[in-house]
Amino acid sequence: MNLKRFLCALLCALIAVSGMAMAEDPKDQRIAELEQQVAELTAQVEEYHRKELVAEFDGGEVMAADAQAQYAAYEQMYQQYGISLKDYGMEDTVKQQVATDMVEEKIVLFMADKLGIALSDEARAQFETEASEAYESTVKMYYEQYFKESYPVEAEGLAASAEYLNGMGYGYDELLDSHIKSYLRDEVYNHVTSGVAVTEEDVKASYDELVKGDEENYKDNPSAYENARSNGTLIAWNPEGYRAVKHILFKFDEDQSARYADLIGKKDALNTEKTAEPEEGVEKREDAVIDGEIAAIDQQLDALYQELMPEVEAAEARFNDGEDINALIAELNEDTGMTEDGYAVAANSALWDPAFTAGAMAIPEIGGISEPVRGIYGVHLIYYMADIPAGAVPLEQIHDKVETTALEDKLADTYSAQLDAWKQELNLKMYLENF
Repeated sequence: MNLKRFLCALLCALIAVSGMAMAEDPKDQRIAELEQQVAELTAQVEEYHRKELVAEFDGGEVMAADAQAQYAAYEQMYQQYGISLKDYGMEDTVKQQVATDMVEEKIVLFMADKLGIALSDEARAQFETEASEAYESTVKMYYEQYFKESYPVEAEGLAASAEYLNGMGYGYDELLDSHIKSYLRDEVYNHVTSGVAVTEEDVKASYDELVKGDEENYKDNPSAYENARSNGTLIAWNPEGYRAVKHILFKFDEDQSARYADLIGKKDALNTEKTAEPEEGVEKREDAVIDGEIAAIDQQLDALYQELMPEVEAAEARFNDGEDINALIAELNEDTGMTEDGYAVAANSALWDPAFTAGAMAIPEIGGISEPVRGIYGVHLIYYMADIPAGAVPLEQIHDKVETTALEDKLADTYSAQLDAWKQELNLKMYLENF
Protein backbone atom coordinates (compact mmCIF):
# COMPACT_ATOMS: atom_id res chain seq x y z
CA MET A 1 0.00 0.00 0.00
CA ASN A 2 1.51 3.37 -0.99
CA LEU A 3 1.30 6.45 1.18
CA LYS A 4 -1.66 7.93 -0.67
CA ARG A 5 -3.80 4.83 -0.12
CA PHE A 6 -2.74 4.67 3.55
CA LEU A 7 -3.76 8.26 4.21
CA CYS A 8 -7.06 7.77 2.41
CA ALA A 9 -7.79 4.79 4.66
CA LEU A 10 -6.87 6.90 7.69
CA LEU A 11 -9.21 9.63 6.48
CA CYS A 12 -12.10 7.18 6.22
CA ALA A 13 -11.41 5.94 9.75
CA LEU A 14 -11.38 9.50 11.05
CA ILE A 15 -14.73 10.21 9.43
CA ALA A 16 -16.23 7.08 10.97
CA VAL A 17 -14.98 7.95 14.46
CA SER A 18 -16.15 11.53 14.11
CA GLY A 19 -19.57 10.32 13.04
CA MET A 20 -19.94 8.30 16.25
CA ALA A 21 -18.98 11.32 18.35
CA MET A 22 -21.44 13.60 16.63
CA ALA A 23 -24.27 12.64 18.93
CA GLU A 24 -22.53 14.30 21.88
CA ASP A 25 -21.20 17.47 20.18
CA PRO A 26 -23.08 20.30 18.54
CA LYS A 27 -23.67 19.30 14.93
CA ASP A 28 -22.41 22.45 13.18
CA GLN A 29 -19.23 22.62 15.24
CA ARG A 30 -18.39 18.98 14.55
CA ILE A 31 -19.04 19.43 10.82
CA ALA A 32 -16.68 22.40 10.73
CA GLU A 33 -14.01 20.50 12.66
CA LEU A 34 -14.42 17.50 10.40
CA GLU A 35 -14.16 19.62 7.25
CA GLN A 36 -10.97 21.21 8.58
CA GLN A 37 -9.49 17.80 9.34
CA VAL A 38 -10.50 16.54 5.90
CA ALA A 39 -8.86 19.56 4.26
CA GLU A 40 -5.65 19.08 6.23
CA LEU A 41 -5.48 15.37 5.49
CA THR A 42 -6.27 15.98 1.81
CA ALA A 43 -3.39 18.45 1.61
CA GLN A 44 -1.09 15.93 3.27
CA VAL A 45 -2.22 13.20 0.89
CA GLU A 46 -1.58 15.43 -2.11
CA GLU A 47 1.80 16.55 -0.77
CA TYR A 48 3.00 13.02 -0.11
CA HIS A 49 1.60 11.71 -3.39
CA ARG A 50 3.36 14.49 -5.27
CA LYS A 51 6.63 13.12 -3.94
CA GLU A 52 5.85 9.89 -5.82
CA LEU A 53 5.64 11.75 -9.15
CA VAL A 54 8.02 13.21 -11.69
CA ALA A 55 5.21 14.84 -13.68
CA GLU A 56 1.48 15.46 -13.60
CA PHE A 57 -1.08 17.18 -15.78
CA ASP A 58 -4.86 17.52 -15.92
CA GLY A 59 -5.49 14.01 -17.12
CA GLY A 60 -2.51 11.94 -16.08
CA GLU A 61 0.74 11.55 -14.18
CA VAL A 62 4.14 9.86 -14.38
CA MET A 63 5.22 7.90 -11.34
CA ALA A 64 8.81 8.35 -10.17
CA ALA A 65 9.23 4.58 -9.89
CA ASP A 66 8.30 4.12 -13.57
CA ALA A 67 10.69 6.88 -14.63
CA GLN A 68 13.47 5.37 -12.53
CA ALA A 69 12.95 1.99 -14.19
CA GLN A 70 13.21 3.61 -17.63
CA TYR A 71 16.32 5.51 -16.58
CA ALA A 72 17.89 2.27 -15.34
CA ALA A 73 17.32 0.75 -18.79
CA TYR A 74 19.09 3.71 -20.43
CA GLU A 75 21.89 3.48 -17.89
CA GLN A 76 22.42 -0.18 -18.72
CA MET A 77 22.40 0.57 -22.45
CA TYR A 78 25.10 3.23 -22.07
CA GLN A 79 27.17 0.90 -19.88
CA GLN A 80 27.26 -1.60 -22.74
CA TYR A 81 29.20 1.03 -24.69
CA GLY A 82 31.52 1.73 -21.76
CA ILE A 83 29.81 5.00 -20.81
CA SER A 84 28.97 5.80 -17.20
CA LEU A 85 26.24 8.45 -17.07
CA LYS A 86 27.48 9.55 -13.66
CA ASP A 87 31.14 9.80 -14.67
CA TYR A 88 30.24 11.75 -17.82
CA GLY A 89 27.95 14.12 -15.90
CA MET A 90 24.95 13.03 -17.97
CA GLU A 91 22.63 11.84 -15.18
CA ASP A 92 20.48 14.97 -14.94
CA THR A 93 20.24 15.37 -18.71
CA VAL A 94 19.13 11.79 -19.28
CA LYS A 95 16.70 11.89 -16.35
CA GLN A 96 15.08 15.03 -17.71
CA GLN A 97 14.81 13.46 -21.16
CA VAL A 98 13.26 10.29 -19.71
CA ALA A 99 10.68 12.26 -17.72
CA THR A 100 9.90 14.51 -20.69
CA ASP A 101 9.48 11.61 -23.10
CA MET A 102 7.21 9.73 -20.71
CA VAL A 103 4.92 12.65 -19.93
CA GLU A 104 4.74 13.74 -23.57
CA GLU A 105 3.61 10.25 -24.55
CA LYS A 106 0.92 10.32 -21.87
CA ILE A 107 -0.26 13.75 -23.02
CA VAL A 108 -0.41 12.63 -26.66
CA LEU A 109 -2.39 9.50 -25.76
CA PHE A 110 -4.69 11.58 -23.54
CA MET A 111 -5.30 13.99 -26.42
CA ALA A 112 -5.91 11.09 -28.81
CA ASP A 113 -8.92 10.20 -26.69
CA LYS A 114 -10.06 13.83 -26.52
CA LEU A 115 -9.74 14.16 -30.30
CA GLY A 116 -11.80 11.02 -30.85
CA ILE A 117 -8.88 9.07 -32.28
CA ALA A 118 -9.49 5.42 -31.52
CA LEU A 119 -8.34 2.01 -32.63
CA SER A 120 -10.66 0.20 -35.04
CA ASP A 121 -11.46 -3.48 -34.52
CA GLU A 122 -9.66 -4.24 -37.77
CA ALA A 123 -6.51 -2.38 -36.68
CA ARG A 124 -6.55 -4.07 -33.27
CA ALA A 125 -6.82 -7.49 -34.90
CA GLN A 126 -3.88 -6.64 -37.15
CA PHE A 127 -1.76 -5.46 -34.21
CA GLU A 128 -2.66 -8.56 -32.21
CA THR A 129 -1.43 -10.73 -35.08
CA GLU A 130 1.77 -8.70 -35.49
CA ALA A 131 2.47 -8.73 -31.75
CA SER A 132 1.86 -12.46 -31.54
CA GLU A 133 4.17 -13.20 -34.47
CA ALA A 134 6.89 -10.89 -33.13
CA TYR A 135 6.64 -12.39 -29.64
CA GLU A 136 6.80 -15.98 -30.88
CA SER A 137 9.77 -15.11 -33.10
CA THR A 138 11.60 -13.46 -30.20
CA VAL A 139 10.90 -16.39 -27.88
CA LYS A 140 12.26 -18.75 -30.53
CA MET A 141 15.37 -16.61 -31.07
CA TYR A 142 16.16 -16.42 -27.35
CA TYR A 143 15.64 -20.15 -27.03
CA GLU A 144 18.09 -20.85 -29.87
CA GLN A 145 20.72 -18.42 -28.55
CA TYR A 146 20.48 -18.76 -24.78
CA PHE A 147 18.37 -21.71 -23.62
CA LYS A 148 18.86 -24.54 -26.10
CA GLU A 149 21.91 -26.05 -24.42
CA SER A 150 20.25 -26.06 -20.99
CA TYR A 151 16.91 -27.43 -22.22
CA PRO A 152 17.24 -30.41 -24.57
CA VAL A 153 13.42 -30.60 -24.75
CA GLU A 154 12.38 -27.75 -27.04
CA ALA A 155 9.01 -27.13 -25.38
CA GLU A 156 10.68 -26.66 -22.00
CA GLY A 157 13.31 -24.36 -23.49
CA LEU A 158 10.68 -22.24 -25.22
CA ALA A 159 8.76 -21.98 -21.95
CA ALA A 160 11.92 -20.84 -20.14
CA SER A 161 12.63 -18.32 -22.88
CA ALA A 162 9.08 -16.96 -22.67
CA GLU A 163 9.28 -16.70 -18.88
CA TYR A 164 12.53 -14.77 -19.14
CA LEU A 165 11.16 -12.33 -21.74
CA ASN A 166 7.96 -11.79 -19.78
CA GLY A 167 9.98 -11.04 -16.67
CA MET A 168 12.06 -8.49 -18.60
CA GLY A 169 8.94 -6.69 -19.80
CA TYR A 170 9.08 -8.00 -23.37
CA GLY A 171 5.96 -10.14 -23.28
CA TYR A 172 3.07 -10.28 -25.73
CA ASP A 173 1.02 -7.71 -23.82
CA GLU A 174 3.90 -5.22 -23.88
CA LEU A 175 4.41 -5.72 -27.61
CA LEU A 176 0.72 -5.23 -28.32
CA ASP A 177 0.65 -2.12 -26.14
CA SER A 178 3.65 -0.75 -28.02
CA HIS A 179 1.94 -1.31 -31.40
CA ILE A 180 -1.24 0.42 -30.24
CA LYS A 181 0.54 3.39 -28.68
CA SER A 182 2.68 3.86 -31.78
CA TYR A 183 -0.44 3.87 -33.96
CA LEU A 184 -2.20 6.43 -31.76
CA ARG A 185 0.88 8.68 -31.64
CA ASP A 186 1.11 8.58 -35.43
CA GLU A 187 -2.58 9.40 -35.80
CA VAL A 188 -2.28 12.37 -33.44
CA TYR A 189 0.77 13.59 -35.39
CA ASN A 190 -1.13 13.27 -38.67
CA HIS A 191 -4.10 15.13 -37.19
CA VAL A 192 -1.95 18.01 -35.96
CA THR A 193 0.13 18.35 -39.14
CA SER A 194 -2.68 17.82 -41.62
CA GLY A 195 -2.62 20.58 -44.21
CA VAL A 196 0.91 21.77 -43.44
CA ALA A 197 2.68 22.86 -46.61
CA VAL A 198 5.65 25.01 -47.60
CA THR A 199 5.85 28.01 -49.88
CA GLU A 200 8.73 29.05 -52.10
CA GLU A 201 9.57 31.61 -49.44
CA ASP A 202 9.92 28.75 -46.95
CA VAL A 203 12.17 26.89 -49.38
CA LYS A 204 14.38 29.94 -49.92
CA ALA A 205 14.65 30.56 -46.18
CA SER A 206 15.60 26.92 -45.60
CA TYR A 207 18.17 27.12 -48.41
CA ASP A 208 19.76 30.25 -46.96
CA GLU A 209 19.97 28.60 -43.55
CA LEU A 210 21.54 25.46 -45.04
CA VAL A 211 24.15 27.48 -46.94
CA LYS A 212 25.10 29.43 -43.83
CA GLY A 213 25.27 26.31 -41.67
CA ASP A 214 27.28 24.31 -44.20
CA GLU A 215 29.84 27.08 -44.59
CA GLU A 216 30.26 27.29 -40.82
CA ASN A 217 30.51 23.50 -40.48
CA TYR A 218 32.73 22.66 -43.45
CA LYS A 219 34.98 25.65 -44.13
CA ASP A 220 37.75 24.47 -41.82
CA ASN A 221 36.69 20.87 -41.28
CA PRO A 222 37.53 18.58 -44.23
CA SER A 223 36.57 15.42 -42.34
CA ALA A 224 33.05 16.70 -41.60
CA TYR A 225 32.52 17.72 -45.22
CA GLU A 226 33.84 14.47 -46.67
CA ASN A 227 31.79 12.40 -44.23
CA ALA A 228 28.65 14.35 -45.07
CA ARG A 229 29.06 13.85 -48.81
CA SER A 230 29.87 10.16 -48.38
CA ASN A 231 26.75 9.68 -46.23
CA GLY A 232 24.48 11.30 -48.81
CA THR A 233 23.81 14.39 -46.68
CA LEU A 234 22.31 17.35 -48.52
CA ILE A 235 25.19 19.76 -49.24
CA ALA A 236 24.45 23.44 -49.91
CA TRP A 237 28.00 24.83 -49.71
CA ASN A 238 31.33 23.36 -50.87
CA PRO A 239 34.87 24.23 -49.73
CA GLU A 240 37.55 25.07 -52.28
CA GLY A 241 39.84 22.57 -53.97
CA TYR A 242 37.60 19.50 -54.15
CA ARG A 243 37.05 17.11 -57.00
CA ALA A 244 34.51 14.29 -57.27
CA VAL A 245 35.92 10.84 -57.94
CA LYS A 246 34.72 7.27 -58.19
CA HIS A 247 36.86 4.20 -58.05
CA ILE A 248 37.07 0.49 -58.62
CA LEU A 249 38.46 -1.20 -55.53
CA PHE A 250 40.12 -4.57 -56.01
CA LYS A 251 39.94 -5.60 -52.40
CA PHE A 252 42.24 -7.84 -50.41
CA ASP A 253 40.54 -11.07 -49.40
CA GLU A 254 40.63 -12.16 -45.75
CA ASP A 255 43.96 -13.96 -46.05
CA GLN A 256 45.57 -11.11 -47.97
CA SER A 257 44.29 -8.56 -45.44
CA ALA A 258 45.84 -10.55 -42.61
CA ARG A 259 49.17 -10.76 -44.40
CA TYR A 260 49.07 -7.04 -45.19
CA ALA A 261 48.36 -6.13 -41.55
CA ASP A 262 51.20 -8.37 -40.37
CA LEU A 263 53.71 -6.88 -42.80
CA ILE A 264 52.70 -3.29 -42.06
CA GLY A 265 52.92 -3.98 -38.33
CA LYS A 266 56.45 -5.29 -38.71
CA LYS A 267 57.45 -2.37 -40.92
CA ASP A 268 56.07 0.18 -38.45
CA ALA A 269 57.96 -1.52 -35.62
CA LEU A 270 61.21 -1.33 -37.60
CA ASN A 271 60.72 2.35 -38.40
CA THR A 272 60.06 3.01 -34.73
CA GLU A 273 63.20 1.12 -33.81
CA LYS A 274 65.27 3.39 -36.06
CA THR A 275 64.21 6.56 -34.24
CA ALA A 276 63.71 5.30 -30.67
CA GLU A 277 66.37 5.02 -28.02
CA PRO A 278 67.04 1.37 -27.11
CA GLU A 279 66.25 0.04 -23.67
CA GLU A 280 69.04 0.06 -21.13
CA GLY A 281 71.46 -2.78 -21.76
CA VAL A 282 70.21 -3.33 -25.32
CA GLU A 283 72.59 -2.46 -28.14
CA LYS A 284 71.10 -0.26 -30.84
CA ARG A 285 71.16 -1.91 -34.25
CA GLU A 286 72.68 -0.23 -37.26
CA ASP A 287 70.23 1.65 -39.49
CA ALA A 288 71.56 -0.24 -42.49
CA VAL A 289 70.53 -3.54 -40.92
CA ILE A 290 67.05 -2.24 -40.16
CA ASP A 291 66.75 -0.74 -43.65
CA GLY A 292 67.60 -4.13 -45.11
CA GLU A 293 64.76 -5.74 -43.17
CA ILE A 294 62.37 -2.97 -44.26
CA ALA A 295 63.39 -3.54 -47.88
CA ALA A 296 62.64 -7.24 -47.51
CA ILE A 297 59.17 -6.41 -46.17
CA ASP A 298 58.59 -4.00 -49.07
CA GLN A 299 59.37 -6.84 -51.46
CA GLN A 300 56.77 -9.00 -49.74
CA LEU A 301 54.25 -6.14 -49.97
CA ASP A 302 55.03 -5.80 -53.68
CA ALA A 303 54.36 -9.50 -54.13
CA LEU A 304 51.10 -9.21 -52.19
CA TYR A 305 49.80 -6.35 -54.34
CA GLN A 306 50.94 -8.21 -57.45
CA GLU A 307 48.38 -10.91 -56.66
CA LEU A 308 45.65 -8.36 -57.50
CA MET A 309 47.29 -6.85 -60.56
CA PRO A 310 45.96 -9.20 -63.28
CA GLU A 311 42.39 -8.08 -62.52
CA VAL A 312 43.47 -4.44 -62.18
CA GLU A 313 45.32 -4.43 -65.50
CA ALA A 314 42.41 -6.12 -67.27
CA ALA A 315 40.00 -3.44 -66.01
CA GLU A 316 42.42 -0.68 -66.96
CA ALA A 317 42.67 -2.08 -70.49
CA ARG A 318 38.89 -2.29 -70.82
CA PHE A 319 38.53 1.36 -69.81
CA ASN A 320 41.24 2.43 -72.25
CA ASP A 321 39.40 0.49 -74.96
CA GLY A 322 36.33 2.67 -74.38
CA GLU A 323 34.15 0.74 -71.95
CA ASP A 324 31.89 2.87 -69.74
CA ILE A 325 33.41 3.53 -66.32
CA ASN A 326 30.06 3.19 -64.52
CA ALA A 327 29.49 -0.21 -66.09
CA LEU A 328 32.96 -1.29 -64.99
CA ILE A 329 32.31 0.01 -61.47
CA ALA A 330 29.00 -1.85 -61.28
CA GLU A 331 30.70 -5.07 -62.38
CA LEU A 332 34.04 -4.94 -60.57
CA ASN A 333 34.02 -2.52 -57.64
CA GLU A 334 34.19 -4.10 -54.17
CA ASP A 335 33.59 -0.88 -52.23
CA THR A 336 29.95 -1.33 -51.20
CA GLY A 337 29.81 2.05 -49.43
CA MET A 338 30.34 4.28 -52.47
CA THR A 339 27.28 6.26 -53.61
CA GLU A 340 26.40 7.49 -57.10
CA ASP A 341 28.03 10.82 -56.22
CA GLY A 342 31.35 9.13 -55.46
CA TYR A 343 33.79 10.76 -53.06
CA ALA A 344 34.94 14.34 -52.56
CA VAL A 345 38.73 14.54 -52.44
CA ALA A 346 41.10 17.48 -51.96
CA ALA A 347 44.82 17.80 -51.36
CA ASN A 348 44.13 18.37 -47.64
CA SER A 349 41.60 15.55 -47.28
CA ALA A 350 41.62 14.04 -43.81
CA LEU A 351 39.23 11.12 -44.24
CA TRP A 352 40.86 9.00 -46.91
CA ASP A 353 43.84 6.71 -47.09
CA PRO A 354 46.71 9.08 -48.05
CA ALA A 355 47.55 6.84 -51.00
CA PHE A 356 43.97 7.19 -52.28
CA THR A 357 44.08 10.99 -51.88
CA ALA A 358 47.41 11.26 -53.68
CA GLY A 359 46.23 9.02 -56.50
CA ALA A 360 42.99 10.95 -56.95
CA MET A 361 44.73 14.33 -57.02
CA ALA A 362 47.36 13.10 -59.49
CA ILE A 363 44.87 12.46 -62.31
CA PRO A 364 45.59 15.26 -64.81
CA GLU A 365 42.15 15.78 -66.34
CA ILE A 366 38.45 15.14 -65.87
CA GLY A 367 37.38 11.82 -67.38
CA GLY A 368 40.71 10.13 -66.77
CA ILE A 369 41.71 7.33 -64.44
CA SER A 370 44.65 6.99 -62.13
CA GLU A 371 47.53 4.60 -62.31
CA PRO A 372 46.87 1.57 -60.06
CA VAL A 373 46.94 2.92 -56.50
CA ARG A 374 48.13 0.64 -53.71
CA GLY A 375 46.12 1.31 -50.58
CA ILE A 376 45.32 -0.21 -47.23
CA TYR A 377 42.33 -2.14 -48.61
CA GLY A 378 43.82 -3.31 -51.89
CA VAL A 379 44.34 -1.64 -55.27
CA HIS A 380 42.27 1.28 -56.61
CA LEU A 381 41.58 2.52 -60.10
CA ILE A 382 40.29 6.06 -59.50
CA TYR A 383 38.11 7.94 -61.98
CA TYR A 384 38.11 11.77 -62.03
CA MET A 385 34.42 12.66 -62.43
CA ALA A 386 34.31 16.43 -62.04
CA ASP A 387 35.51 19.46 -60.16
CA ILE A 388 33.24 20.51 -57.30
CA PRO A 389 32.54 24.26 -57.59
CA ALA A 390 33.39 26.09 -54.38
CA GLY A 391 30.78 28.13 -52.53
CA ALA A 392 26.99 27.92 -52.41
CA VAL A 393 25.33 25.27 -54.55
CA PRO A 394 22.69 26.99 -56.75
CA LEU A 395 19.21 26.49 -55.30
CA GLU A 396 17.82 25.15 -58.57
CA GLN A 397 20.25 22.22 -58.41
CA ILE A 398 19.00 21.05 -55.01
CA HIS A 399 15.51 22.60 -54.91
CA ASP A 400 13.54 19.40 -54.39
CA LYS A 401 15.79 18.19 -51.57
CA VAL A 402 15.66 21.60 -49.88
CA GLU A 403 11.87 21.62 -50.24
CA THR A 404 11.70 18.22 -48.54
CA THR A 405 13.92 19.48 -45.73
CA ALA A 406 11.82 22.62 -45.32
CA LEU A 407 8.62 20.58 -45.14
CA GLU A 408 10.08 18.17 -42.60
CA ASP A 409 11.19 21.11 -40.45
CA LYS A 410 7.78 22.78 -40.69
CA LEU A 411 5.97 19.56 -39.78
CA ALA A 412 8.23 19.08 -36.77
CA ASP A 413 7.83 22.71 -35.67
CA THR A 414 4.04 22.55 -36.03
CA TYR A 415 3.78 19.40 -33.96
CA SER A 416 6.20 20.68 -31.33
CA ALA A 417 4.26 23.93 -30.98
CA GLN A 418 0.99 22.04 -30.51
CA LEU A 419 2.56 19.77 -27.92
CA ASP A 420 3.82 22.81 -26.01
CA ALA A 421 0.33 24.33 -26.17
CA TRP A 422 -1.22 21.15 -24.77
CA LYS A 423 1.29 21.14 -21.92
CA GLN A 424 0.21 24.64 -20.98
CA GLU A 425 -3.51 23.95 -21.37
CA LEU A 426 -3.24 20.81 -19.24
CA ASN A 427 -1.22 22.57 -16.53
CA LEU A 428 1.82 20.31 -16.80
CA LYS A 429 4.01 20.28 -13.71
CA MET A 430 7.39 18.54 -13.50
CA TYR A 431 8.97 17.27 -10.26
CA LEU A 432 12.43 16.21 -11.35
CA GLU A 433 13.65 16.55 -7.77
CA ASN A 434 11.74 13.32 -7.03
CA PHE A 435 13.69 11.44 -9.69
